[in-house]
Amino acid sequence: MAIEFTCPVCGSMLRVAHETGGRLVRCGGCMSMLRVPEVDSTTGIRPRSDEFPRVSARPAEETRPVAVQVTTPPQSVYESEGQTQPVGRKSRGLLFWLVLLAGLGTCGLSVCCLGIVLVMPGHKWQAHESGPGGFAVEFPAEPQPGISAPGIKADAETQVIGARMRGRDEVYAVSYQRVAPPGRRLPDEVFLAAQVKFLEANGTLRRIVRDEALTVSGFAAREVEFTAANGGTYVLRLVIAETRAYRIIAGGRSVSSGDENVRRFLDSFAITDPEVLAAAKNRTEQQQQRDLQTQARVTGQAIAQVVLQSVGDEAARVAARAESLAAVRSAGRQIAEKVLATLPHAPEFPVAPSPRLKTRSSPKPAT
Repeated sequence: MAIEFTCPVCGSMLRVAHETGGRLVRCGGCMSMLRVPEVDSTTGIRPRSDEFPRVSARPAEETRPVAVQVTTPPQSVYESEGQTQPVGRKSRGLLFWLVLLAGLGTCGLSVCCLGIVLVMPGHKWQAHESGPGGFAVEFPAEPQPGISAPGIKADAETQVIGARMRGRDEVYAVSYQRVAPPGRRLPDEVFLAAQVKFLEANGTLRRIVRDEALTVSGFAAREVEFTAANGGTYVLRLVIAETRAYRIIAGGRSVSSGDENVRRFLDSFAITDPEVLAAAKNRTEQQQQRDLQTQARVTGQAIAQVVLQSVGDEAARVAARAESLAAVRSAGRQIAEKVLATLPHAPEFPVAPSPRLKTRSSPKPAT
């Protein structure tokens, strides 16, 4: 059996094998040298704690084993010769320290992320109107020229202005360039579809999420939501306005579909060039007049067709009536001939004299 006794120095409850009674051992709690009390093996009675020998001030001449604080190991470990184990104390294993380090790392990461979010500047919307570009839009930060984004790039023919959020992977940009006037280029819908095909061909788009036609300031447009080659989500508006082609794009790798900031930026874009608006208005009015003329011509043709159909139907009805009367007349003649053929003597009908023409007598000469 094991011997349990209290260390008079640190108060730890120690347990050793019963064979070590009367021998010197080292306390596992305070590393003091103690003599194990002897216990009667028959009665199992050990002396009181105040009868335990005090600590020896002199170092032991021989090497003594040092008790290691562990969580309640098997009894065979405690009963190894020359070892003591404090009772009531539990050691912390490797798993405890791993969990503690993981928790501290998670807390530190959360604090860092929160600090980054607090340090990052927010969206400070400001109106911007471009005289050379002929448009107005709201940017979430101070706009700068030459901003690059998937699908747009500044060059000799293309002007770009936009804002990139510092600390956020977001970009908001507008590009514009000159194009041929209507009548000397492809129709608006065909031109916009060709621009989308060009984006797909040059590797800018990884996958198109949404593609729909719409109208911006009265001009034909296309809105394309796509995933770019860099993994970000972007929304691109293509607008063709008389002699200008616009590309309005917003998004980034930290932007999700339906982001309200992206939607606000796109919806704030409007054409402001008075010459372009006037030309578009004139072209719209002319197109409306042509549509009215076309509609009137189509309506007149439809009415004429209905009238001709009615006349033809009436002529057909008259012809059918005449044929019916002729058939009735022929049938009556045949019936009359059959009736007359059945009579014994055909009656002689008097022949009416031919009417005599009255001649005007010449006036008598006066006597």
